[in-house]
Amino acid sequence: MLHSGSERGQEMTTSRDVARAVLNRDAMVYPAMRDLVEGGYLDCRQEDIEGERRHVCRLTEKGKEAYLATARVWELMR
Repeated sequence: MLHSGSERGQEMTTSRDVARAVLNRDAMVYPAMRDLVEGGYLDCRQEDIEGERRHVCRLTEKGKEAYLATARVWELMR
């Protein structure tokens, strides 16, 4: 899960974190990632993984705080 470490963009499409954020299509992931980077919530870089160039992302401190706040709200709604 993204909140506990880094994930590649491809992995994020199946991540529960992404599903909870209502990103249910691959085409929505990269624009959302760009918005999160621009907002200071996500730090992404490209790495060579298994011979292919991949996005690897990590939540920033601001992103972790937002994730935890959102998780608390979702828990209250359950």
